[in-house]
Amino acid sequence: MPTEPTDPRRNPVRETLEYIATKQGVHVSELPRSVRQDVIDAWRDRLTDLLETRVGEQISAHMTEAELDEFERLYDSGDEALTSAWLDLHAPSHPRIVGAELDLLVAEAGTHFSRSIESALIGGTR
Repeated sequence: MPTEPTDPRRNPVRETLEYIATKQGVHVSELPRSVRQDVIDAWRDRLTDLLETRVGEQISAHMTEAELDEFERLYDSGDEALTSAWLDLHAPSHPRIVGAELDLLVAEAGTHFSRSIESALIGGTR
């Protein structure tokens, strides 16, 4: 059964590794350990922030200045449940946007790492 884009069980690291493995024609466990660690590091260090930025840009494009200020206050408060409820009310398409952007980032990261593997193989550094 396919998961919904907003399914909390989605794991972008796992999805990226599966994407890379599929492109390479191998099982995830056959990917070099360094690639697996690089994917983990990329999501921790850069890609999660990039996902938040991309989603934020799309959602904020449809908000008034007052809504943006209200959302910023809620977000800065750290109350995730209240922030989520506010988004459900004021930006009901946010789950779809998150899912679509996550799909794009998984594909972009997977393609990047696949190219890195291919370059290493061409250079004989496997």
